Amino acid sequence: MTTLRRCSFALIFVAVLIAGIWFSQGQTLQFFHDNRQSKISPREHDNVTYYSLRDVSNIFGLPIDERSPEEFLMRGPRGSITFFKDKPEIRVNGEIVALSRPVWRRKGEHWYVTSDFFDKVLPRIIGVQLVRKSATAFELQPAQAQPGAVEVKAQTSVSPDHTRLSLETSQGVTFQSRDAGNAVEVTANRKIRILVPPAPPNQSFMGRISFDPSGNGVLRIEKGQRFQSSREQTLENPQRRVIDFYGPPEVPATAPALPQPPAVQVPVLPPIVVPPDITTPQVETQKFVRRPNRNVIVLDPGHGGSDLGVHPSTELLEKALTLLLAQQVKTLLESQGAYKVVITRQSDAAMPIVQRTAIANSFHAEVFVSLHFGGSYDPGMRGGRVYYYADVAGNSPAGKENLPAETAASPGSGLTPWKTSQLSLVPRSQTLAARLQAKLNDVFGTPDTRVGSRQFLVLQGSLSPAVILEAGYLSNPDEAKFLADTKNLKTIGGAIAGAILDFLGGK
Repeated sequence: MTTLRRCSFALIFVAVLIAGIWFSQGQTLQFFHDNRQSKISPREHDNVTYYSLRDVSNIFGLPIDERSPEEFLMRGPRGSITFFKDKPEIRVNGEIVALSRPVWRRKGEHWYVTSDFFDKVLPRIIGVQLVRKSATAFELQPAQAQPGAVEVKAQTSVSPDHTRLSLETSQGVTFQSRDAGNAVEVTANRKIRILVPPAPPNQSFMGRISFDPSGNGVLRIEKGQRFQSSREQTLENPQRRVIDFYGPPEVPATAPALPQPPAVQVPVLPPIVVPPDITTPQVETQKFVRRPNRNVIVLDPGHGGSDLGVHPSTELLEKALTLLLAQQVKTLLESQGAYKVVITRQSDAAMPIVQRTAIANSFHAEVFVSLHFGGSYDPGMRGGRVYYYADVAGNSPAGKENLPAETAASPGSGLTPWKTSQLSLVPRSQTLAARLQAKLNDVFGTPDTRVGSRQFLVLQGSLSPAVILEAGYLSNPDEAKFLADTKNLKTIGGAIAGAILDFLGGK
């Protein structure tokens, strides 16, 4: 009797299990992530349960593309999947994988797959772990780090003329990139892991982004429809490698032809006869000697025109704030009565970098201050920062006699080459930067912030003490609100004006 009961229980258990499996077929799939829940409803076809790839795309943020009525593509952070109509074989990152049933394509670009797709294929291209909790429920968990892989933070940002990809890591990874035809591929000198950011909206310079973890890892960035060129550089604070994808240069509209003025009859004057006893005086060529006006300060509001600068919103643009700040500083300086202040641009107009410096030189400025606001991929960065010129070639004020020929002035010209104009003034520029930095630290409450030095073109050709000043970070939400208040901007302007006056008074 005991044996019979055991057999009965076993049969009941098997029957319940079979019934559960049968019941699970055709049921809605559920996906849990944190406290959110998403669902994919089933659809029957030829007595087989299918699930929509459009629903998969919406839940996991995976771009899809029907290349033809016979071929469908889905991309993810770690690769891509190609589906073929009425075939069970699909291609995952170039590898053929078989599903239990053929892929089904309905009318209207709707493609469907069977439930084993969520176990065998989907986890291979997404940036999270997909853990099955039951026959119809999955949980999305953070992806496990690959042994020995260095985490790389990838972010994208959009500017009017380019789209930027930033790769940030704190463990000394060196990146190499190569042109791969319709894409740019990035590799590293050690094994990396990247969670690919979503594609930037409303842009056409950069296309889809995917990451293949095989080997050390390959990051692939497709070129957009309007891609023209790319540029790479390494930036600091924080240390990161950035790749900028540019579109074609804008072609200015051709101005309409002006009407020809009517012909004017110009009278012919008789030639002037010079008496033989009058000789033409000889004029000697005068050497160019810089003579400071002793009363001119030049402020340069950064950016302008199509160059928005840092812009956390359409209402808060760096180019607008720099102009407003320059006007504030000008008012405060000129109220002292001792100095005249010149602003390089008086309106929202684009201006070449070299032209800004040339304006300061033409006025023989006592000081030249280029005004900016900071932007960082770290939203916690805050406070003001001042930079003076640093020459990476190792040239020094005392070493001008050893400069290369192309940077030396011609003998007897009295002219200072652009590349060496700032070298003899670096110590005074550093002093000016220190005065400004101290005042900004008082405003923002950042006593540990020190001046920096960079090889900025706008400072390189200056014939006066010159600095670049970032009056706070617009990328910091709290600081952006602070800077949007005109009262706070006036406080910053007062600090800048006071530092300049202290510097000029201490000469």
